[in-house]
Amino acid sequence: MKLHAWIVLVLIAAGAHAEPFNKFDYVMEKQISFNRLDHPTLWWNGASLLRVNLDLSLDGGVTWPHRIATGINAKRGNNIYTYSIRVTPDLWTEHAKLSARTLWSSTATNLIFNEGTESGEFTIAGVRILSPQPGAVLTVPGFHELQWREAGAPQVSVGLSTNGVDYDLIALVDSPSITNSLMLPVVNYTPGPIWICVQAFSNLFDTVQCQLAPL
Repeated sequence: MKLHAWIVLVLIAAGAHAEPFNKFDYVMEKQISFNRLDHPTLWWNGASLLRVNLDLSLDGGVTWPHRIATGINAKRGNNIYTYSIRVTPDLWTEHAKLSARTLWSSTATNLIFNEGTESGEFTIAGVRILSPQPGAVLTVPGFHELQWREAGAPQVSVGLSTNGVDYDLIALVDSPSITNSLMLPVVNYTPGPIWICVQAFSNLFDTVQCQLAPL
């Protein structure tokens, strides 16, 4: 059975332009809805626009370290905002939340917005090989520990390749949201370059090239 590395084209929001998929960098599109309320003593400002920020939490709303968008116009009443986020490995989590917040503190006299409206939790998926490191020398035949970090996939595929294109499927591993480990059997391969692939979903994967040396 073969495990094939995929190349995916991600469509850019601007229209027909597309760019090659990068396994560490992809675009996620989400929506958040919120209600901008009128302040009873500021009726004259009821038709004006209020600017809000969107902040991202990776720990279920405990902290909000990532600013996704700044100064979005929010009309009076209900708002639905669709945003795009370029995902990098530092954002992978199963406990992401988005929060819409005013530009001012809650003590500001011109606050006419329900501060801190949050989305529900969602997953930002990804996968990365932690070890072995690129260029590591592995003995053959032998067993070598493979470690990876992953978020969002119930199962990952592990494969080996001697050309970096076609992969022999070595294992299917149930993947919890923590670092995973597998003793990788490197047998029936000749000394030389070898590629290791860990794939989650059809378009999220990481590969590392190592060197096989005789035992």
